[in-house]
Amino acid sequence: MQRNDEPDPESAEFEASLLPPLHVNVSSGELPEGCKIVSMEVLLGESWRCCRDSACVMNENLMASARRVWTDVNRPGANCQLGMAVATVIFLQYQLALDGSDDSASAIFRNVMLQAQQALQPFADSGVHLDPFPFNGAFLDYYQRFVPITDAQCLKSDWLKVAPEADPVEYLPGSRTILLPIASLEDAGCFQYSSDFVLLSRCNAWQTRSYLVNAHQKGRFQGLEAPRAPISWRCPQNISRRQFGKYDQAPRDCSRGFGAWGGRITNALKCVAVRMGEVLQLRPGQMVLDYGSGCGWFLSWLGRFFGIRGYGIEAVGSSVAWSRRFSIGDYCEWSELDLRWVPNNAFDAVTAYWVLSHYSRAQQCSLAKALLRKLRPGGRLWIGGNSPASQLDLSGSDMDSDQWLNCLRTAGKFSVEFIDDSLMFRHLPAGMADIGNLQGDYVFYPPTFSVIVKRL
Repeated sequence: MQRNDEPDPESAEFEASLLPPLHVNVSSGELPEGCKIVSMEVLLGESWRCCRDSACVMNENLMASARRVWTDVNRPGANCQLGMAVATVIFLQYQLALDGSDDSASAIFRNVMLQAQQALQPFADSGVHLDPFPFNGAFLDYYQRFVPITDAQCLKSDWLKVAPEADPVEYLPGSRTILLPIASLEDAGCFQYSSDFVLLSRCNAWQTRSYLVNAHQKGRFQGLEAPRAPISWRCPQNISRRQFGKYDQAPRDCSRGFGAWGGRITNALKCVAVRMGEVLQLRPGQMVLDYGSGCGWFLSWLGRFFGIRGYGIEAVGSSVAWSRRFSIGDYCEWSELDLRWVPNNAFDAVTAYWVLSHYSRAQQCSLAKALLRKLRPGGRLWIGGNSPASQLDLSGSDMDSDQWLNCLRTAGKFSVEFIDDSLMFRHLPAGMADIGNLQGDYVFYPPTFSVIVKRL
């Protein structure tokens, strides 16, 4: 029975209570006795200028302050664990910002954050709470599973505020931090492996070195496509909340790094996202709709490595709350099949991964046609995770390729491709015997396949 002082599990307040709050510019404590030194006071001031939420924008003043603290707290007789933890966090975030890589940090990042969390815990236990991050350790537990990203996309667009170093706070995107799950394409045995640095560099090259040759103006070049305004959609507010069984349970909480999958399979999910970005030929500034967006990780990876603008539709309220707080994109909570409120002819790509198979065949066909209407001419719809393996014992209805073709005959003029997910996503040097050796491989078990539809 719910107590009167507990939030209603169906309320917005309950969803918000699942997430740590944004830090506000009010200090609720003071430096502990051993840390009342000039260098710590200076670093605290620089942190107010350069840090928000759960990450810092790096500049030389912040780094110089952290170096001075590191020197002071390591002198003989010094007693300031807080200073050591804070300086360590700043050094590590600086390294992340320097090499532009999310996957290179995983082991050392988790270890350092765990040490910092342990160093800050006594202050939390004693009631001492300092803002901003990294003096406040509320996010350090998350950093065992996520990497903080402040430069949310590979390109500088109107979604990011870029300002001179004299005012570094303005560089922070929306004064909040994106949390990307720690994941590695190499550890996923991914069909296509590139480091995060290579993916970011390539995306920046697309943005800065793509040209449209104008045959009527010899020798003149212009940008490949003028930036488009964000899509104007009105997420319905009068929704009827529904229960989704296992998807509402704590083991599928986004903050644990599990999401709707109930286990940590982020290596495989990152592989799927990056591979589909390639197959769909996504480019910076394009619009992507993700139906069944979960925790927002797919759109975050696509935004990070392909520079797209993401829009997500998700039925589970707690997942939407997480997405709006920590993921790249615009998210709407919606559990009905009616998608008339989503603009038609608006998106360059539409994705739906392991979602449609939860519905009846008639509903899957109806939803696929509705999603196709959202595509611009030349756009692609990807429906992944069809016909999950029988050993997974999942509820839902399978549709084979003939049934999909029969469904799409009346949808308009499209080309359709079918490909097994195991062949699309996994590197299989020993053939199909490799499937099942890695965590998350169950999403690739045969006969699971993808449907890729291009609007002609």
